[in-house]
Amino acid sequence: DPDDEGEKIAYDVYLALKPFTKDVRRIEFHEVTRRALIEAIRNPRGIDMFRVNAQVVRRVDDRLVGFEVSDMLKKYFNKYWLGGGRVQTPVLGWVVSNYRDYVRGRGYNVIIKLFNNFTLIVFIRSKEEALKIVDYVTNSGVRLVKTRDEVRTLQPKPPYSTDDLIVEASNKLKLPAVTVMKLAQELFESGFITYHRTDSTHVSGVGVEVAKEYTTKKGISNDFRPRSWGGVGTHECIRPTKPIDVDELSNYLINEPYMRLTYNHLRLYDLIFRRFIASQLSEAEVKFSTYVASINTLEKVIEVPVNVLRYGFLKVYNNLIMLSSLEGVDEVVLKPKEVKIVRGSEVKLLTISDVVRLMKDRGIGRPSTYAKAIDNNVRHGYLIVSKRRLCLIPTKLGVEVYDILSKHLPDITSEVMTREIEGLLDAVRSNLLSRDEALTLLIGDVVGIRLRRDILLSNVQEDLITT
Repeated sequence: DPDDEGEKIAYDVYLALKPFTKDVRRIEFHEVTRRALIEAIRNPRGIDMFRVNAQVVRRVDDRLVGFEVSDMLKKYFNKYWLGGGRVQTPVLGWVVSNYRDYVRGRGYNVIIKLFNNFTLIVFIRSKEEALKIVDYVTNSGVRLVKTRDEVRTLQPKPPYSTDDLIVEASNKLKLPAVTVMKLAQELFESGFITYHRTDSTHVSGVGVEVAKEYTTKKGISNDFRPRSWGGVGTHECIRPTKPIDVDELSNYLINEPYMRLTYNHLRLYDLIFRRFIASQLSEAEVKFSTYVASINTLEKVIEVPVNVLRYGFLKVYNNLIMLSSLEGVDEVVLKPKEVKIVRGSEVKLLTISDVVRLMKDRGIGRPSTYAKAIDNNVRHGYLIVSKRRLCLIPTKLGVEVYDILSKHLPDITSEVMTREIEGLLDAVRSNLLSRDEALTLLIGDVVGIRLRRDILLSNVQEDLITT
């Protein structure tokens, strides 16, 4: 693997082999294919000790901080399975804070289904007002008045990085983050996609050739627009290794019965394949119409695509919900297909994809830990995941754990501290700071945690004795 953890594993293998041979070299590859393996063997190198040291510091930090926090929680709550850490605890904090805002903003959502795939949602505080809206819409419908038309040029998105893949697979396929990463791992090991733990969207020359071969084969080479999507980094984007779509892959698997790929593997592969091919195709042109939707005295501005003037990348990757029936319509009253009231809030619950995006945007965690941070919180009983929308909801225990940690160990719940640790690792990786200097800073940090932990636990003991 071309990352710090892979470098440390290579170093461990090197130490095991060193007594038997003097010439041990490191290779790395991003995809399990014959071409990539031969290319890696042609370009061996030595072990990068700076990366090894960065991984050592990270693992020591995980254990020093994680073990101290976990020990405190186990003793305080008298539950042996509890745990915490630099990344999973701030994630828990986001969910707890969001849920409290959600509860404060509770009310009712009036859901108005106008077309097969188009729904208006109106939030109302009181149930009485919500019932009035339902009655009005049922009898009088929803009036749409056009305010403008606009033709837009839509550019394709870059191929997936890890965070984007988890976000989109969670939203579209309704799969938990840990399941997405497990499926991606197995697709990688089977040689069908490139390395799946990456923060890069870069496309190599080999990747461009994969897209070129596929577009030629499918007769859409006129739309082929090769793009590298950024400079070369440690990793490449997540992309297919072969110019075969999901239908061709299914046929391939029929003739290779040893391949144990499931329906969900194919769904995820299809998502990765379409997004990648789209990133190498021309832009699209789409006409959008803006309407004011009037419901009694309420008004809501909506914008909908009504016509595709040029498909481009939309031929393989189309997320638009087209409302072609509104093309050329300036004003109309629509009778709803269905109207219902559900409990809701003006604040949306965080979903798995929201939390992964926050981790990426706020600079905590890594591609290899996005899914793990959420899964650890679920495994410890701090969070539950709703089945339909994959929303994250804190349990009573989760709220109590976060409140204790935020009060007595604010450093652990702080995003700033977690970002600073990543900065510390960058310094070790770049040889601006030695491994021992970094570990000395971490030990000082842990001493402070231990002192505050002991004070908290001694207070608990005093309370028990008094009681």
